[in-house]
Amino acid sequence: MKLHHISVPVDSLAASVDVYEHLGFRVVEWLELGEESIAFVRQGEWLIELIESPDPEGHICFEVTDASHCPPGGSYVEGPLYALGWRSYFYRMKDGSLVEYIET
Repeated sequence: MKLHHISVPVDSLAASVDVYEHLGFRVVEWLELGEESIAFVRQGEWLIELIESPDPEGHICFEVTDASHCPPGGSYVEGPLYALGWRSYFYRMKDGSLVEYIET
């Protein structure tokens, strides 16, 4: 398992992309998923998912071999979701945090 990306909820995707570009990140992907507008920005090995959504929530995403296996202490939220050639599942951890497991 390795870190894939961190997700940051934002009020304005365009404004946030501008901020991250001034910090040296570049946009590598834009997409719309339901009511969410998403931009992935990268700088070196760092990948950040900026999410503009009516009900935003940040999360951490780990790349795993089988995303359908619930992490210890987690409960299934949703998935599988397919985007950008990835298959992912979301899990709520017992501390309330949201974790995404992804297969690339």
